[in-house]
Amino acid sequence: PNGMLHGATTALEDTEYLFICNGTVLFYDEDGFTAVLGWEELERIKQAAEGQKAAAE
Repeated sequence: PNGMLHGATTALEDTEYLFICNGTVLFYDEDGFTAVLGWEELERIKQAAEGQKAAAE
């Protein structure tokens, strides 16, 4: 649901997670927000990786 808060995730053994998100994810600590990750940032990361791959070829 929108506005859901999720505490720290801790695994006692190697674990793979599948996280499906339909919106922006806000990361924060006790001092406030530390990062925002939405589709725009993911698209920029993807384009940068594609550019680096093309330059290496």
